[in-house]
Amino acid sequence: MGNHAALTLTRRRIFLLVLFTLIGFAASGSASTMGKEEADKMLEDVKKSIPSSPNTIDIFSNNVRVALLMLIPGLGLILASYVLYNTGLVFAATGVVNGVPGLMLLLATSVFPFFWLEFVAYATSTTQNLYLIWAIKSKTLRYELRNLAYTLVIIVVLLMLGAWIETLFISS
Repeated sequence: MGNHAALTLTRRRIFLLVLFTLIGFAASGSASTMGKEEADKMLEDVKKSIPSSPNTIDIFSNNVRVALLMLIPGLGLILASYVLYNTGLVFAATGVVNGVPGLMLLLATSVFPFFWLEFVAYATSTTQNLYLIWAIKSKTLRYELRNLAYTLVIIVVLLMLGAWIETLFISS
């Protein structure tokens, strides 16, 4: 196996590890316990931050902003963990209000394609973050910038498709 093939295989393995780690953060948040008052307040805060009838551009712009922040070397790793854990907390709060386990709501949402498109995009950002850190440390940033460009295209396509599909589900 050539060096490039070995690096690609490694990148895929790291991507899968990152993907499952991010899902783990969301699952951990969704399995959190909270009181009804705390859940009501959290959901009220969420309602204030999103449009009442979000369209594809609303969803896309929010998700792409998050994915781009996840690319910031180092800081993006912390942000990814924080955002996905808090996303899980929203599932937990929704579960408390509706008398359903938050983890069950997260699992139910995982049957929708937009769930996977968003998680794959976030994992792609976070994986690229790790490679940017490595490239900075090993002074191979010029080579890694090409991968960053590919990553940006992949993220935009995944999140635009995900936002479009999510809008279809919301409007039906």
